[in-house]
Amino acid sequence: MKKLISVVFAVAVFVSGCASSTLINTVPGGAKVYIDGQLLGDSPVSHSDTAVSGATKAVLLKKEGYKDKTTLIRKEEAKVGPIIGGLFFLFPFIWTLGYPDSYTFELEPESK
Repeated sequence: MKKLISVVFAVAVFVSGCASSTLINTVPGGAKVYIDGQLLGDSPVSHSDTAVSGATKAVLLKKEGYKDKTTLIRKEEAKVGPIIGGLFFLFPFIWTLGYPDSYTFELEPESK
């Protein structure tokens, strides 16, 4: 029974540690958000992935009447779950960093 509980705990830590998510906001809201060229949706929108620590994703923001904005999001914040998981298994250490809880990007109006 002890072994089963240990395995269930380790799997739970591993699974929860692999994915990282963030909320992408824009000012003004309602901009189209593209991550690595794929439309994610209109801001505010949540992005989640299982990329390794330190991974960078290209973000393109588009809204009518505003200049397109190209920026990056990066896994740069330490996450407790993967660190604990890494104590039991070596490979979860590649997921010890995650995205900040949210990003907010301000769009610049087009010149007239």
